[in-house]
Amino acid sequence: MEPRVTRVRHDEATGRSLLEAYVFGDEYGPFRVPRGIDPEVTVRFLADRLPPSAPPPAFARALEVLRFYEVPEALPELARPLADPVGSEDDLARDACVLQAMGDLGGDEDGARAAAFLDDRLVPHPAAEAAFALLLATRLALAPHGSDDALARRIRAAVERARADEEKDEAGMMRFDAVAAVERNALPRERALAQAKTSLLRAQAPARPTGLVQTYLGQAPGGGPYLETWAGRILRRDAFGPGREPVLEALQRAFDAAPPPRQGGRGAFVAVRAAQAVLYLGGKLSPEREARYREALPLGGAMNFLWDDP
Repeated sequence: MEPRVTRVRHDEATGRSLLEAYVFGDEYGPFRVPRGIDPEVTVRFLADRLPPSAPPPAFARALEVLRFYEVPEALPELARPLADPVGSEDDLARDACVLQAMGDLGGDEDGARAAAFLDDRLVPHPAAEAAFALLLATRLALAPHGSDDALARRIRAAVERARADEEKDEAGMMRFDAVAAVERNALPRERALAQAKTSLLRAQAPARPTGLVQTYLGQAPGGGPYLETWAGRILRRDAFGPGREPVLEALQRAFDAAPPPRQGGRGAFVAVRAAQAVLYLGGKLSPEREARYREALPLGGAMNFLWDDP
């Protein structure tokens, strides 16, 4: 368990209350994983409060808690739904969140097991066609373990079934258009992002920190919320290990290269995200960088993953 992910500033009762509001608040709860909680409290909370029958949105939010607090210790309890048959669409959604957690926080054995479960149990499920977006997100979280071959075949079969009814009525045409768009757009995007993720994992210094920083800052081709968060997690893992200085240097280079805030919000966003990552990971800003960060903050402030909300 990595104690440096947050400065613990809440007692257990407060931490559990904050987690309760986030995990079970649905659209009325906080948008962001609460910071400042002892990681051990998050493990105990999920073990106590997230039964296998909890609503799928609660599992999705629990997954985000795991990603920020980096607590693979919670996986055995979280994986309890995998022991039950995949009955309903809700079962499929819960299991998909568990598989994503296994891919993101587990080791090679967890990733291989999750990839096999996805192909054998979720992809053939009758509800899979309504959950292609979730299954593609799960496939991305599992990369580089397994492949998307089974899911691609399932999507292809759905396209062919929908094609048979395309000209029957407007509803049939809309169903075909929707599933064809998954095959034409969503599947290639997942493949491109999975390849980018795999390449970054296998990259060596000095390319690795530079590529991860570009991805975290939204400057790499493709990207998107999942890959940005994932890159932030790998940067944090590297910085808390022997690779701290290369990570900080790559972030500072990106900060220096960002357009000045007066040229628009994008430069301010990059500057703020990079500067906050430097500070979060234990680095310091020179007086010149600090001044520029303060200038950019009103324009580029955001709820960045690598930030402890002090």
